[in-house]
Amino acid sequence: ERLDFARVIQEKEWHIKALDAESESGMIRARSLDIEVTEPTEKRSGQMVARSGEFSQDTSKLWLKEISGTIFLDGKSIDIAAPRADYDVSSDVWYFSEGLAMSDDRAFVSGRSAKIDASGVLTMGKGVLAHWIVK
Repeated sequence: ERLDFARVIQEKEWHIKALDAESESGMIRARSLDIEVTEPTEKRSGQMVARSGEFSQDTSKLWLKEISGTIFLDGKSIDIAAPRADYDVSSDVWYFSEGLAMSDDRAFVSGRSAKIDASGVLTMGKGVLAHWIVK
């Protein structure tokens, strides 16, 4: 069945769509996900697509595979790509245990592991690579 729902989680507006989804033991498994997250008070938003994902029906945890998307901050955009992303609602932290690549029109950074906390602080580890353009 198709999935399309919106919720407010941690003061963020989430809109999740999926090509198909199934529910089992309190978990929802879906494929071909489109996710939009908006933080109206911070003027931040993000759009992601994922090949597949799982989340608990109480939406306390979210796991995504093969993610790509864009984060919008103060009129600028940052493209992201990762093999896997885990979101922990209680700590409001995104974990990228299999690596993360981010780029905009001036810089590229990647690492074999990363996390982004609620304030937007990015921490990368295990072989960080960065390139930037000096203008």
